[in-house]
Amino acid sequence: MLRYIYILVHNILQYFIPSLFLSFLISCNITFKENFFNDDIIGYYLSAVDINTGESNVLLFDYELDLDSNCDLNLPQYVNIKFQIDVDIPGFTSGNVNLASGNFSLFPNSNLSNRSFSFRNTDMSLEQTFLPGGATLEGGDYTFDPIEGLSSAITSGGRLPNGTYFFKFSINDCPDGYVCNSEINKELNLFIPSFLNSIAPGSSSLADTLFNQVSIPFPVFQWNSDYCSNCSNYSIRICEFKGNVHSTLEDAINDISILPTGSGFFDIGSPTSNIFQYPSSGFQILNEGSTYVWKVKRSYQTTNGIIEEFSIPFVFKMMDNQPIESPKNLMVNQSKLLKIKNLIGDIKFNEIFDENNGLLKDFDFTSVQIILNTVEKNEDYLDELLELINSSEIEIIEVEVE
Repeated sequence: MLRYIYILVHNILQYFIPSLFLSFLISCNITFKENFFNDDIIGYYLSAVDINTGESNVLLFDYELDLDSNCDLNLPQYVNIKFQIDVDIPGFTSGNVNLASGNFSLFPNSNLSNRSFSFRNTDMSLEQTFLPGGATLEGGDYTFDPIEGLSSAITSGGRLPNGTYFFKFSINDCPDGYVCNSEINKELNLFIPSFLNSIAPGSSSLADTLFNQVSIPFPVFQWNSDYCSNCSNYSIRICEFKGNVHSTLEDAINDISILPTGSGFFDIGSPTSNIFQYPSSGFQILNEGSTYVWKVKRSYQTTNGIIEEFSIPFVFKMMDNQPIESPKNLMVNQSKLLKIKNLIGDIKFNEIFDENNGLLKDFDFTSVQIILNTVEKNEDYLDELLELINSSEIEIIEVEVE
């Protein structure tokens, strides 16, 4: 396990070598370029590193050092750099705790006329490494201070745990004629999020649309998510659910969207309150009586690539202009519908009462009457029929709609 940590520390250290090299050559008019630095990564996985060589195929940085060709000061034979790594990891430490310390050396090649040195983490390994421009990197001695439970967490999770990582670097015995900074401090925040949940409007069940109706023309969408140290913007997708086309919420959300128009997700930036209101112009109006499905997306970058997370689809219905039923009447209607469904079966029930295509899709159960041979029956009669069917005393031969 120590070898895993050793390799991770070595790979992360390579971020900062160019800055340190600059510090001891600065008096010789060296310019330092950052061609690339991947500061978007918030997840560092073991799989990104070859445990045998320490090499990584994930480009984390690309730096370049240019020395003034008129500089008379020769390059030093080598520079010895010491480092210290502290961590603050919730659940494992109480504040900052030392994780590792040690040193490594950088050997410029003074025999070459080339005065430019390029450093990429993909060029480096645990052993002696020859870098573009003629410089050589050699690993030194690393000392680790075990933190209880941390090794098993890295092994089981396959990555560095969420937390803050502090790096302190300095140069041992600054070479003659050079000015060396006393120390360099860096801070790296790694916080991979764990949940993204839809809240309103709607629910994850299509059967609940009667209880999840929206009366305002431009609904406010709300979700819940945990902290992410460097997630991209959130985005939303809204599609219409059509009962004659879609059988599930996933079918609808993967069909043509109304926000954005056609396909993809609509970028809503990085809202601090996790809410978004449907645009009042520029997009299709949400139709009264129609049913809609929505979900939210966020993404973040790790050494394993870009990770995309989605909330589960939620469904809601836009309220039409018909008088609003009271919650009591809605419950009565639902109770009657359930009893009829149990009596005639799912297939026949959907054929008759499906809210989009059923023969009685707009039927109002609030004032319904049950008549048997000119005698009115109450709702309990449905329970009696169901009991007789379950006991095989009667069976339903045919159901007709007049």
